Amino acid sequence: MPTIPPEDLIGVWELVRYIVRLPDGTELAPLGDDAMGRIAYTADGHMFGFMARANRTPFSSGDRLLATPAEKAAAFDDCVT
Repeated sequence: MPTIPPEDLIGVWELVRYIVRLPDGTELAPLGDDAMGRIAYTADGHMFGFMARANRTPFSSGDRLLATPAEKAAAFDDCVT
């Protein structure tokens, strides 16, 4: 596999597809076929990323601080940081 120079990765990248391939070759899409996300690489060597289910259910209160424990658990399960 060719090596990519680090300076070519600097910037923000959009998720195209997120799959998990099992040893038997089965592919799963844990966040759905339309998962969304971004990853960023900085010139000083830092990286951060986020992926989430595209159609996440909003908190019924509209405020994450007032969300129920079940809503918080579902929000946590629907993203990867």
